[in-house]
Amino acid sequence: LEFFNQIGVLEEMCMQNNFSLIDVEMKSLTYLGTRSFDNCQNLKTVTLPSIQYIGQAAFKNCTSLISLELSDCINEIDSQAFYGCDNLKYLLANGEMHIYSDAFAGSSINRLDTNGVGLADSLPVVENSIIAMPSTFYKCTENTKGRNYTIYCTIKTFAEQWAKENGHTFI
Repeated sequence: LEFFNQIGVLEEMCMQNNFSLIDVEMKSLTYLGTRSFDNCQNLKTVTLPSIQYIGQAAFKNCTSLISLELSDCINEIDSQAFYGCDNLKYLLANGEMHIYSDAFAGSSINRLDTNGVGLADSLPVVENSIIAMPSTFYKCTENTKGRNYTIYCTIKTFAEQWAKENGHTFI
């Protein structure tokens, strides 16, 4: 499914339970409402090069979702955005954003590449995840001790300090 420049906003639940979606690219989409793609169980890849906001539970229970590429405009990933995404392995997000609590709860994401996370209320729950953090990262409010993340980031930044304080490998 490919939308070109016509759609900038998807309201809540607009694609919910759509089992025919497999690959989605929405070039001009900036706002993805609550539960927009909830339970789209055949959805595998999503590319959103202009996205600024991903609503609560937007991709909840998209059990076939493997990868997601977001824009450098992304500001917020709301709570439970990827809840139950059992096969989500990779998320590329380049914007300076806030990741809300439980955004990745119930997902199996094990690689998160970011260039702009400033505040994270939660991070992937899978142990041994690989997370690339930017120098703009300044706070994670979730207790991540024991998850054994591998954190890639710039030395002498909060990301390095946070990684070391929480027992994660810093590279």
